[in-house]
Amino acid sequence: MRILITGGAGFVGRHLALLLRDQGHQVTALDTLGDPNAVFGCHELTRWEIPVVKGDVGDQVLMRHLLNEHEAVAHLAAPTVGVEQMLRTPGTQVAALQEAATLAGLLTADHTVLYASTSDVYGLHSQHYGNRPMAEDDLTVYESPSVSRWNYSRAKSLAENLFACCPARTVCVRIFNAYGPGFDHPQPRRVIPRFTAAVLAGLPLRVSGDGSQHRAFCHIDDLVVGMACSLDSAGKFTQGGNLAMNLGNPDTYVSIRELADLIAELAVTEGFVDKAPEILTEGYAYSEHFDDTWNRCPDIGRARTMLGFEPTVGLREGLLDVLTFHADRDPSR
Repeated sequence: MRILITGGAGFVGRHLALLLRDQGHQVTALDTLGDPNAVFGCHELTRWEIPVVKGDVGDQVLMRHLLNEHEAVAHLAAPTVGVEQMLRTPGTQVAALQEAATLAGLLTADHTVLYASTSDVYGLHSQHYGNRPMAEDDLTVYESPSVSRWNYSRAKSLAENLFACCPARTVCVRIFNAYGPGFDHPQPRRVIPRFTAAVLAGLPLRVSGDGSQHRAFCHIDDLVVGMACSLDSAGKFTQGGNLAMNLGNPDTYVSIRELADLIAELAVTEGFVDKAPEILTEGYAYSEHFDDTWNRCPDIGRARTMLGFEPTVGLREGLLDVLTFHADRDPSR
């Protein structure tokens, strides 16, 4: 297929682009290249001769042109990443929803679409359902609309509906905490890159709250395989068919405190640092108060049944990948 990836220079976008290229597809990346992490990703793509178009999904003239040239779209573009950045600029989620509406309005019955959604759409699931894994048809639960933390979740959920109602064949993949080498490089924004940068710099690992909140982390190699299979599966839907699909690794379900301990242990035992860093609970606070005690684990039964999806990269192996990547690029080492 001829596949357009919006946000293609981002972490997930460039890994997906490289996999699809290796599978024989013709791939084009669209990205605003608005931050250093995307610029880094652009260099990776051009090195493998994947064309990168600098532009915005909201540009209807550009999008019409690109959609005429591509029969499949993976929509990964996002105006900002990381909870802290989302809280500082809540209006960016409205802009993201507007871009999703623009794209959905331009799609035809001849297109196949993968929309990169998020496990965030489940909100405070664990506080209302207990700590069972999250399934695609479960209800979503958020705090008050006055809490900006959930603007991102609501916008993603509304965008899923936009794509589900458009003429194209659509799959909305809900990503559970992707990570891997090159994640948030060179600007660390999320928990694994933050902990990695801190440990290599000899700084304390600062944990939000007491660190008892649990997440399941999915290595990028596993994730993009699931995404490529999802896109292929969506291409076989009948006209206007759509589906939501969880992609994650329930076997890597750990507390944030356990994650910090594991990164610290690996850094010492694998020789990246001589001394384990201090781990500070209550050492990190977001710019706005919200309840951060909920847990998040995927039920991937649908992906297993429909795609044969089975994550293979364990957390220790994946975190070692991350530490090695960043240590190799640390000019002080």
